[in-house]
This record gives sequence, C-alpha cells and structure tokens, in this order.
Amino acid sequence: MLLTPGPINKDYTDGELTNWHLEALNNSENTVNIYFSLYALSPMQQPIPLGTTSTTLEPGVYTFLNLLVLPLSEHTIPVIEIPSDEILVTLYGRNDSFQEITGAIFNRSNLIQLSKPLLPVGTEV
Repeated sequence: MLLTPGPINKDYTDGELTNWHLEALNNSENTVNIYFSLYALSPMQQPIPLGTTSTTLEPGVYTFLNLLVLPLSEHTIPVIEIPSDEILVTLYGRNDSFQEITGAIFNRSNLIQLSKPLLPVGTEV
C-alpha cells in the first residue's frame, strides 16, 4: 500500500520545509517492512528520487524515519509504503530547527493511497 499527502511546496510561515519525519507503529501481529521515499517535483517532468529509507518492525514496535529535502527542491512528494492499514503512521514536515511545521502534519487519515508507483519499476536510483 503506497500512501502520500500529495505534492507539497516547501514554503510555510513556520519556515522552509527541510526535513520529512515519519513516525510508525506496527499494530499488526506480523513483522513488517516499511519504506519511506522522497521525490522532487518539476512541472512536466517525471519525479526525481531524493532518497529512500526503510526499517523492519516487529509487532508492537514503534520507530521513526527521516529524509532531508534538498535546498533546490521547491516541491516534493513523500511516499510511504506499508503492507496494511494495521501500520499506524504520522508524517511531519519540519523546518531547519527540526520543529514540526503546522501546515505539514499528516496523520494516517490525511494520507491518500497511490494506485501505482510514481516511477516505473527499475527507474529509481
């Protein structure tokens, strides 16, 4: 299951978005893999991969993951890959002081499911 808040501009009254922070809790009975990816967006071009991080979570275990936004990335789209709705996630955009940006906090109910990966399989770096 691929989840995203959609395209995000980096400019906020709380500062520029410089870091994406994902919190995850495995509320399932199984050990799971979680993948967190970030892409830069430019009009009329395919998304540009900025980074991916991942973790394996045992049942009942909590963790967090971070990805940096490159200075030239005006628009980004974070993508979370989880195996089921039983994985609880909250996504935060943070400024250069690592403080959450008010307008860039997305709990699970604010994320939408992507119908396909942003890039064709095999094209990511």
